[in-house]
Amino acid sequence: MLADNRLELRLQGTRIATVGDGASDLVLSGALSEAEPRAAPGEFPAGDRNVLHAAISRVQGSGSRRNVYGRVVGPTRPTEQGAGNRLEFSGRGEEFERSNREIDPEPAAGFFVGGPP
Repeated sequence: MLADNRLELRLQGTRIATVGDGASDLVLSGALSEAEPRAAPGEFPAGDRNVLHAAISRVQGSGSRRNVYGRVVGPTRPTEQGAGNRLEFSGRGEEFERSNREIDPEPAAGFFVGGPP
């Protein structure tokens, strides 16, 4: 189990060009836990206190995609989701919307931590 990790992601002036049905421009989470059903059935703990902090500005996305944003992605059982895992975006949602184009859907308001983007 992974714990106490922090990743700072900074995208500035980036162009994301994703093609194909069911594609995503962004799949971002504080923690991820996946199990390949054929190899190891069941779920694995996501870990604790993992943080992905993203500062994204002047980014051009691909339009409507299957973007995923989450505190934890993967396990469905609450006992496997860990504690204190976070996905956070610099700035406010309004600033994100103004600065970036064609990122759809955008992160939910609850992921923004205020301050300058």
